[in-house]
Amino acid sequence: MSKFGNTREAIQTALAHAYLGNTNTANFMDYGCPIDKSSGNASYIMATAVQMAKIRAAISAQKEKIANSLIYNYGPDVQAFNKQAKQSILASTVTSEVFGTKKGTKMGNRLYAIAWLAVEDFRIGLILNKEMPVSSYLELIGYSGSQWARDYEPRRREALMALKCYDSDGVANVSVVVKEIRESEKL
Repeated sequence: MSKFGNTREAIQTALAHAYLGNTNTANFMDYGCPIDKSSGNASYIMATAVQMAKIRAAISAQKEKIANSLIYNYGPDVQAFNKQAKQSILASTVTSEVFGTKKGTKMGNRLYAIAWLAVEDFRIGLILNKEMPVSSYLELIGYSGSQWARDYEPRRREALMALKCYDSDGVANVSVVVKEIRESEKL
């Protein structure tokens, strides 16, 4: 098995490696990534840096919404990656693409809020395999909840499905590069 694990782990490791400046492998534990226990061999370290750069290049080559989704979902949870900005960008994308609206009207603002929270909900689902409670959505949009199932639950599901598609497309595209790296390791 590759030092990168599955494709999602490879994406996470490559993004953490970029944040840490390609040098501080011991701190990977802080970001949920494996510690590289190499002997300090300079050529091994350089080869690993090149492999991780290839993965990051594959992420950057995606459509903007897909790249933003991968960086948001798998990047280190630190301010330097500006998670809130990525969350807002993804929410705006979902609001316009999926719901066909923008912020500004009462309904547009509610749909944006649903998309905004769905972005984090999807990320939490990847990490913990759980969904946020509906009460979080109700509180955010200022809705009583009496007609949630009819008025907004389908919208929440649409937003989560769009985010799942972004993630699946991105991971599938990056997996081609990860597979190439694994094949080159066998040589």
